[in-house]
Amino acid sequence: MRQSWLPRSLGISPNPHAYKAPAGAANPIRALVFDPHPVTRVQFSLDGSGVWQDMQQPSGAPIWCAGRTLWNSCSRVG
Repeated sequence: MRQSWLPRSLGISPNPHAYKAPAGAANPIRALVFDPHPVTRVQFSLDGSGVWQDMQQPSGAPIWCAGRTLWNSCSRVG
């Protein structure tokens, strides 16, 4: 799956799962995962680097987090 910014107006408006990521070096990396089968692994890669890193799922929630990894969004386009 390829992920990009989630439009705030997707689905219901405003979408409660979308948030504005400010330009900066301290944006958390998160994934909201829905599947009828148990999801045992979620990974992310930044800007096509080819390096995939595992994400953690806190307390069985559908939100997965990249631990302490932060993303610098200053160079994002759009």
